[in-house]
Amino acid sequence: MVTKQREFTLEDRERAKKSRDVSKSPVNLLKDQRKTFDPAIAKRLEQMPSWSRIRYMKAMRGKSPTTAITAFCLECVGWQRQEVSLCTAPACPLYPYRPFRPGSEENLEEEEDV
Repeated sequence: MVTKQREFTLEDRERAKKSRDVSKSPVNLLKDQRKTFDPAIAKRLEQMPSWSRIRYMKAMRGKSPTTAITAFCLECVGWQRQEVSLCTAPACPLYPYRPFRPGSEENLEEEEDV
């Protein structure tokens, strides 16, 4: 039995093209949103490494305390992930909640991946 391949219409091709549209990627959406930010937030976004911007924006939306703590700790140590686990500021109110602590589940998962 021979199956007949379906012919793609112009509408099907346009729909596929829209689904591949890179202008809707998180990075490009972030660039569009940056224009509407408070100038202090826009300046901070420009100063941080590109890999941390999406996490920072998630924290700034105020819906994830864990992400906000992670973003704060990373910013505090100059965006060096390994420095968060070596934090020397036990007087910081976020110290007990800091991410990437030695022996934490996040660190154990990262060590297994390596």
